[in-house]
Amino acid sequence: MQLTLNTEIIADMMCMKERVVDKEELIGRLLKRFGENAPIFISEIAEEWGEYSRSRVFQLLREMLKDGMIAKGDNGIYYLPTVTLTGQRSVLGHEDIIDKRFIYSGDDIFGYYSGLSLLNGLHLTTQMPFRIELVTSNASATVRKIEVDGFPITVRRSKVKISKKNVYALMLLEAFTEMRRPLKGREIVYMKEFAESRKIRKEDVVRYSRYFPLYTMKSILDTGLDNVFTR
Repeated sequence: MQLTLNTEIIADMMCMKERVVDKEELIGRLLKRFGENAPIFISEIAEEWGEYSRSRVFQLLREMLKDGMIAKGDNGIYYLPTVTLTGQRSVLGHEDIIDKRFIYSGDDIFGYYSGLSLLNGLHLTTQMPFRIELVTSNASATVRKIEVDGFPITVRRSKVKISKKNVYALMLLEAFTEMRRPLKGREIVYMKEFAESRKIRKEDVVRYSRYFPLYTMKSILDTGLDNVFTR
């Protein structure tokens, strides 16, 4: 009798917690926080829909997916699609999914692109990468090869925690590691512009250089960037 009573009390408490909320209101909360066509983690949806248990959140998501109120971009990632006049729904780009999972979320930075993607972005090469390479703190394995929306990606776990305070210094060190030599000509101009615009500090470059090969710091010194770093 006591066990039955306790079970009924727990059931009543669960019902009180899961206050019925209109689906449009739930979508409105996500729209206000994230906007349209922006990747949203399932954990972020559960946080916004705090009235409901995780199982109920999944149930609501299935219903809203069926109704077209929300769309799925990747495993554990959803978004609020826009619809054209012809009725076509927008598709979440693979770059948005990659950025959300491995590079940044809101103001929180925890990764950066490496390889040819980095060198291309810094104007140090015109080659376009076949495989996207990145370094992130948000990885469980040292090196992992995956696909996102059919695009091959190599994910490397960073040896140091990446943040918005050190990400640009790490990117500079990564670029010199990829180049494997001192810069020359226009390459030096582009790198100086990057170092100055991002206010990269000399002490950060020196501090994090120990996580990179010895030739990396030698290439930086031979390039003559010492006078452009913020002290």
